[in-house]
Amino acid sequence: MRFHRTTGLGPHQLDVLLFCVERRVRDWDKLTGRPHALPLWKAVVVLCFLLRHNNTQVLAAELFGISQPTVSRYGTRLRPLVLQRCLS
Repeated sequence: MRFHRTTGLGPHQLDVLLFCVERRVRDWDKLTGRPHALPLWKAVVVLCFLLRHNNTQVLAAELFGISQPTVSRYGTRLRPLVLQRCLS
């Protein structure tokens, strides 16, 4: 994955972050119910993009092909996990 400019993380750093988030969010790809618009790794990339560039959720939604409410939901669910990992 090459997301250094959008996330500010190198490939290894992004892999470590994704590993930590995946361990805490086990029900992302559950087989029942409505599936998420993005896979977990891409949702984390969207959140890192927002945290790094301080852009609006509308811009992130347009760039990643999802709706603004979806960006908001992903941020609400994943932000504490990402910030906890980044700060520890």
